[in-house]
Amino acid sequence: MTSGNTEDNSTKRSIEQVEAEDGSAKAETRTNEVDEKHENVVEEQRESQAEGHDSTPALKRRKTNTQDSGDGKQGSGRSTRNSKVKPSSHEPKKIVQFLLSDKAIDMLDQLDSENEGDFHFPKDRLNPFQDLIAACMVSKPFSHRVATRAINDLFSKENSLTSPQEVLDFGHDKMQTLHKDKTTVQILGIAQVCQSTFGGSASLSGAREKASHDPAKERDLLVKSFKGYGPKTVDIFFRRVQVDWQEVYPFADAATIKAARAIGLDVDGAEGLRKVVDEAIEETDGEKKRLAFAKVVDVLVYLGLEKKTDQVEKQIGTTRKCDHLV
Repeated sequence: MTSGNTEDNSTKRSIEQVEAEDGSAKAETRTNEVDEKHENVVEEQRESQAEGHDSTPALKRRKTNTQDSGDGKQGSGRSTRNSKVKPSSHEPKKIVQFLLSDKAIDMLDQLDSENEGDFHFPKDRLNPFQDLIAACMVSKPFSHRVATRAINDLFSKENSLTSPQEVLDFGHDKMQTLHKDKTTVQILGIAQVCQSTFGGSASLSGAREKASHDPAKERDLLVKSFKGYGPKTVDIFFRRVQVDWQEVYPFADAATIKAARAIGLDVDGAEGLRKVVDEAIEETDGEKKRLAFAKVVDVLVYLGLEKKTDQVEKQIGTTRKCDHLV
């Protein structure tokens, strides 16, 4: 066996090992999701009865209830209007500056690579094409730890996959050393559509132009164009791509706002969170404001996924604004 094959098999085993380690975590996650869904249904039945309505429409509304204002910029999913704001001894500005600091990033499970300076998701930025693939992988029904490892391996400096053509040139056989066949086919399918339909640009400018730079139309186009892409996957994509796609900004889905309220930020949606972030960073440059907002959204989501929001209060301490993030 060649050394190349040995390395490939080792990489593939590393992901399988993580999947095995996370078996119990996946089971716990599924249990928590079932419990949360049950709680949501019960809560909506109570709301419906309090309003004097029949409970059946409330259950139907659960499937369609969104924060979407019609422009496609708010995330799909259950409304967060009833999630409690956890009291905090820190001012909103202090909380946001903590979320933008290395200290907050270090709280996240990023599965550090053995290669110093290699790619680390979600800390490191991706281009829109890479974000499109990453969103697909994050939305899959396995733990975010497995998804993070897979994204880090796929976009490692060694592979250098930054465009649709580079992914297509990488090919099916090499891709299978990193992912199972179904995921491999899906990744290559995304790259093929981006190359043949949207002009092959890593910025996905062709898709934006086809949708007239309208977030609602972009959302519909993505769902129709890519197999396995649904509203939830688009939410994940919009969370990160809003740095480059100005028309999407500010974007925050239900998971973001729920986590924000859990650490003491009294916000009801993306616009409220944007105002809090802007006040905290005191920045005038548009791109830097979008970057700061997207960083805050990413950290909030992963703090929520890893159930670490309750640790933020004691972690804040004396945290200064992290200039390289904003």
